[in-house]
Amino acid sequence: MLLPLAALASCSRYESAGNEAAAPVSAEEVLASGDSVSFSSDIADIRSASRKVVRTAGIRCRVTDVLQATSAMEAVVRHAGGVVQQSDLSNDNFSSQTIYYKPDSLKSVQVYTPTAFLTLRVPGRSLDSVLQAIPPLAEFIESRKLAQNDVTLSYLSNALRNKVSNTNAKAMELARKSGDAIGADQYDESRQLQGINRSLENLKLLDDANYATITVEFYQPERIVTRIVPDPEYFSRPGFGEQLGQAGYRGWTAIKAFFIVAISIWPLWIVVLMAFVVYRAIAGKRKPLSGF
Repeated sequence: MLLPLAALASCSRYESAGNEAAAPVSAEEVLASGDSVSFSSDIADIRSASRKVVRTAGIRCRVTDVLQATSAMEAVVRHAGGVVQQSDLSNDNFSSQTIYYKPDSLKSVQVYTPTAFLTLRVPGRSLDSVLQAIPPLAEFIESRKLAQNDVTLSYLSNALRNKVSNTNAKAMELARKSGDAIGADQYDESRQLQGINRSLENLKLLDDANYATITVEFYQPERIVTRIVPDPEYFSRPGFGEQLGQAGYRGWTAIKAFFIVAISIWPLWIVVLMAFVVYRAIAGKRKPLSGF
């Protein structure tokens, strides 16, 4: 047990010593590293090591256990010196249904598919080995893609433009003395901003060339989960005595409503009564005399 602790302590001391020995790097030095026009080998060769090649890969496959495959993939990436840029796990719900089970309970049936989506950044030299570690985790590979984008010329174009721009500093100084100083300063500021943007673009190209991007999507076959859940309607239903009381109350409410409506239409009752009196009067006149 002491050996791993000693190893961890020595590693911590080594890392702290390395951090202390590392000299701080300024932003100007970082930008200057993106404007180098010297290459270790001939870039005319399409397979030259000096070419700036951005490599990307994507794979979608079915696995037996999404969580286990995701954890294994993350461990492979960290072992290769890369980073897990994104790791999302979710359960895609296909369908759910609730059916009768017992008077006080229901059966809930849910069909879902576990899925995982990962975005990985690994050193370009480790891309092939990381891709080779994926098939053993899968039971079926649905799709796989691998792409390479050579950005050497774009990188070289930005670096040469910045180099030419830096050689014009003396000409800008003469323009300030002989012409419009304000206009010359504005142009010089715009030129410097363009150079910074080109340097940052080159740094992004170098980062993409040094670290490949892999997108991995894992999914499982459909899974079914069955649960017995209580029936809310059953437990919220009132008892017999409460139902009897509610029925009597509803009946009394109906009677009161009837009387209220009957009183509200009293003009109609007067019209009906008058019509009845008139009818009886007319009917009495038409009644035949007795004895004839």
